[in-house]
Amino acid sequence: MKIKNSLISSVFVLILLFSFQINVKAEESEQLKEYIPAEALDFSNIPESIKSEILSEEFTLVNEKEYLTDEQVNTLSVEKFIQVYDELNKEGLLTKDSEEINEVIAEKLLEPNSNTMKRGYLPQAYEDLTSNEKTLVKGHPFEAVVYYKKSTEALNVASSLYSANQLYLGNGDAFRHAYWNAILVKSFGGQFNGGGTDKKSAHGVQRAAAWTTAHEQNSSGIDRQMDLNNNNVGRYHAFLNFNSSEKVIQNNLVKMVNQGQLARVVNNKLVATNSTK
Repeated sequence: MKIKNSLISSVFVLILLFSFQINVKAEESEQLKEYIPAEALDFSNIPESIKSEILSEEFTLVNEKEYLTDEQVNTLSVEKFIQVYDELNKEGLLTKDSEEINEVIAEKLLEPNSNTMKRGYLPQAYEDLTSNEKTLVKGHPFEAVVYYKKSTEALNVASSLYSANQLYLGNGDAFRHAYWNAILVKSFGGQFNGGGTDKKSAHGVQRAAAWTTAHEQNSSGIDRQMDLNNNNVGRYHAFLNFNSSEKVIQNNLVKMVNQGQLARVVNNKLVATNSTK
């Protein structure tokens, strides 16, 4: 009798689980909405004095001076960028992009690792630089350490807010890309001394676009379309809210995900995000 009851209970649980999966899929399909980028994302309403800088397609991939060689860049790991960022940030040296600080960072990037950080905590996408990213690293070591530090921060925040199954092609993935770009805009813009808030935020947008677009160099298809859309949402939001804290921007982007203002992929189609976490 006990065996029979146990068998019945097991079958009942399986039926419930199967029914739950069907209901989840049905609910998911009912909530699917086409992703339509907001018109504001074309930066059409920004001042003419800075529009050309933001909309530039050139992105200054190649700097006049290169601080690292191809061979040297090929030896670098993500952990090394983060290690150098943490060391220099602790010393208060990551406040201004300059030739001097680029030289210091290039030297430190080539020093042997002095910590035991493991690379496994980073997604594979951040382990291998594209050729455009390598070009950026050679000419912009200062930006490089900021870029990879912020990539890990965005991943950590996304992982704390969304379940694992949402971190690839889902709402968590959409949030991560938008947040990553937003905090890059704030970081790159904050380190620019060429003018007021408009100029700083415009510079941040341009430099964040250079790096995150370079990161998508080898991607293709619907995945690429999703990432580029969400990257742009994050940059535009940071441009409009440049003086807001990262926490405020984080909360705003979560709301935007919930409201369907970002893109995700379901059944190989680009659809609007929702509140699923």
